[in-house]
Amino acid sequence: MWYSLPGRCSSKKFWNQTGDCEKHDPSGECPPGVIPSGERTCTYSYQKVGEILINELEGIDSFSEFVKEGGREYDRMVDGGKNMDFWNKIGDPNACQQRIDKVIMLFLKKYPDQPVLHDPICDFDVDKFYPHFPNGTFDDLDMQTMPLHQIEMPTNLAAEKALAAQGETTTTAAVTEDRL
Repeated sequence: MWYSLPGRCSSKKFWNQTGDCEKHDPSGECPPGVIPSGERTCTYSYQKVGEILINELEGIDSFSEFVKEGGREYDRMVDGGKNMDFWNKIGDPNACQQRIDKVIMLFLKKYPDQPVLHDPICDFDVDKFYPHFPNGTFDDLDMQTMPLHQIEMPTNLAAEKALAAQGETTTTAAVTEDRL
């Protein structure tokens, strides 16, 4: 199963990363053999044991041939593909579970000697990782009236709003076009 995990300088696009950002934005990857502690520099570990390709899941032998024959992986206007159905009903929980099941079955077929791993228990401690995180949620954001270029807000938006309400300022600038 694919998990997206934060690397070094994850708050910046690759071409904007500098050695300096690693000091403030380290990876959460633990050194090999170290069990995650929850400290900001050791929140996860992994070991690559195999891979499956998206074309294998979708049943596409040649993507160029698939496209040449009028195929399309997914069209949001019809909530489905053309000449394939893997992504049909993209937001439907049952269809999503079927896709997950297909991933698991394909992986087990390719790597029968690998153990079946269950989803890990999440013991993430928000207070430990974000000691200054304010109370509240992002539910009060009005995404309908917010300008499109501001929808991908920095993760510390709630902190900025809380400080602004108290008349304080922060050094984090609003999201700019180069972050989108």
